[in-house]
Amino acid sequence: MQHPGMAHVQSSTSPMMTPPLSYEEMAARGIAGISISQKPAVNAYGTSSSATISPSPASPAPGSHQYGSLNGAVAGGLRRAPTKKDSMKVKVHYNEAIINLMVPKMASYETLRAKISAKLASAMDEEQPSRSALRIQYLDEDGEAVLMTDEDDFELAKAYAGGDMSTPETNVVERLELWCST
Repeated sequence: MQHPGMAHVQSSTSPMMTPPLSYEEMAARGIAGISISQKPAVNAYGTSSSATISPSPASPAPGSHQYGSLNGAVAGGLRRAPTKKDSMKVKVHYNEAIINLMVPKMASYETLRAKISAKLASAMDEEQPSRSALRIQYLDEDGEAVLMTDEDDFELAKAYAGGDMSTPETNVVERLELWCST
């Protein structure tokens, strides 16, 4: 399963390839996380119409408000940083902050929990939250917040982020987004 708002392009078995959908087509089908407004633009060949693309609001944190972009930065102008070969980037929403950390792709739930706890303590200049106090959530296929409590939940969270649950070795992802509270 993929995260809501992510486009999926299915490969064709025929020799002819289907051209990719335009942003307008993706938005019309509800599979793009963008909003489109038509604005007249003048180019060297005369007046024409062009689409201005802006990012949609970021995924809302479970049980709280939506996060916006920083300083009006447009997602199209930012590049994704590559991840280390055997690492997974974990984006953690905590209160008003977003914290990134790297964990091994084959990390256990306990390793993930420990790394998140240590990073929150370091980044927020607070005491490390106790095991029972730290609540970690992910979004399921319906966009609902699910509490992560064990290894099974961690495997499901990776599957919703694009992993393959057929075996633990194939259920690896490069990026995972989580919401934490204490």
